[in-house]
Amino acid sequence: MTGPKLGRVTQVPTGKSLYIVAGMGGVLLLPQESSDPFYFRNPWIGGSRSTPPAGAERGFKGYTCVTVDRRNQRPVVNWEFLYVPIDRGPK
Repeated sequence: MTGPKLGRVTQVPTGKSLYIVAGMGGVLLLPQESSDPFYFRNPWIGGSRSTPPAGAERGFKGYTCVTVDRRNQRPVVNWEFLYVPIDRGPK
């Protein structure tokens, strides 16, 4: 079993608004994401709440847009990481 792989973006277009969405686990084929339990539901090492509560999984909150230009060459983007209800699809 392997853990998450962190990537680093080295080049982005300048002067264009970039829509940024957080995701985790597997290959992202938007709008679909991997639902691998390794990332979303299985226990993690350490922490006081290493397993999501019943009926919940790990998730990110929000999205944002940034523009890279001469004044803003290294924008920082932050997300809230929390437990969210498991999406069971249409009822």
